Amino acid sequence: MFLLLACVRTAYVGDSTDNTGPLDSAADSATDSAETCPLAVPAAQTLTAPVAGEPSFPFALPSSSWALATAHAARQVEASGSRPLPASYWLALGMERTLLSCGEYGDPWSSASTSQGCMELYQDIHWVQLDRLHPDWFVYAEFADQISPAEDDDKAVAGVHAAAWQLTAILPVVEHDDLGGWIDAADDVAWYELAAIVHVHTPWSHYVPDALACPDDPGGCSGAPDAEDIGALAAELHASTTEACYDEPLTAADIEAYVAALEVLWPTLDWESTRDALPAAGTFQDTAPAVLDAIDTHAGVRLHCPGPELSSFYGVDCL
Repeated sequence: MFLLLACVRTAYVGDSTDNTGPLDSAADSATDSAETCPLAVPAAQTLTAPVAGEPSFPFALPSSSWALATAHAARQVEASGSRPLPASYWLALGMERTLLSCGEYGDPWSSASTSQGCMELYQDIHWVQLDRLHPDWFVYAEFADQISPAEDDDKAVAGVHAAAWQLTAILPVVEHDDLGGWIDAADDVAWYELAAIVHVHTPWSHYVPDALACPDDPGGCSGAPDAEDIGALAAELHASTTEACYDEPLTAADIEAYVAALEVLWPTLDWESTRDALPAAGTFQDTAPAVLDAIDTHAGVRLHCPGPELSSFYGVDCL
């Protein structure tokens, strides 16, 4: 059943270089109006934008882990000080690149598991950058255990977070070259297209300067494969959250599965205190914000710009 609500993005404020301490509570920063959904995750719908070349795609999240992971990534990116990328962007990226091929979800999703996982992360492209820029959070030698082979939801959760941390860490390389300053001024579709180009082709691809030179149509002007499709799909999914948000039941087992997946990715964090602070089961919109608050506060998960490492390896600063 859909919950028909007008959605707003919840803002979080924090030091983008500090990886300690909690994020501001979703309850503190959401509006008091009952006519909002705290987490703008899209509900089931038939899409207009083609998915992997297929029109009229029947979209529905394959599991609650996808709802939690993409909402969590969106919240973490915004808290880092980077321009926001909503849950719909991370869903669009996984859908266009692999049709979410990291779980036996059934039709319409792909069951062709790949060694790069749902978000198509490569060890020598994405993971090596994570290892350089976030050495306390990601280890190059652990890529195979955490992403490949992608068989189930814990790999999906790890993939979404790794994609968000890697893109946010490396974006200052692109922003340093954005002399016209259009990244902050561009419309959402253009921003999604540029983010997709950086993820798929790296900041050093020849597509990036072509995209930066064409703020009205970075995907089209650059000719970067998939960029326009990802941008259009992310925009349609996110626009739909003004009318219908994902609000399926979130069970105790769903919550534990998500926390357990993060524990696989970051085993040294304080998961005992996190579990003690988790809320009871409920609907997604009522319960998920408190789940993410517990994780960010007690486990201390905080995506941040890695200033010293970014300067050392790539000669640019956090912006």
